[in-house]
Amino acid sequence: MPLDPLPLSGIRVADFTWAWAGAYGAELLGALGAQVIKIENHKRIDGTRKYSNVTYWTPLEGTEGSLQYQEFNRDKLDITLDLSSRDGVELAKRLILVSDVVAENFRPGVMSKLGFDYAVVRKLRPDIVM
Repeated sequence: MPLDPLPLSGIRVADFTWAWAGAYGAELLGALGAQVIKIENHKRIDGTRKYSNVTYWTPLEGTEGSLQYQEFNRDKLDITLDLSSRDGVELAKRLILVSDVVAENFRPGVMSKLGFDYAVVRKLRPDIVM
């Protein structure tokens, strides 16, 4: 007998969040069955990649060893896009087109500067939840 699907199975999230609350909120969506695709930019990496949570605020060498980053980004896929390039923007738009949710937790104005404010996202996907 197959297991019951998780409540958010079949939902896809384009995850622009980074650090703390936003990343954790999107991680919870993944834990509930959503396919969460974290969008990162190599020019400005997620702040939690920089520190260890074994010894808080101890800088790390490299970007893959942070337990803090892993904790907030379980159950996620990850893609690195340069959102200052035409190709990066086009790939992000393609991801939004096939997503049900766009999650972000930047300060006001950042998504607009990236070209992904609510009006733009809604034109791409009218039924989007952001």
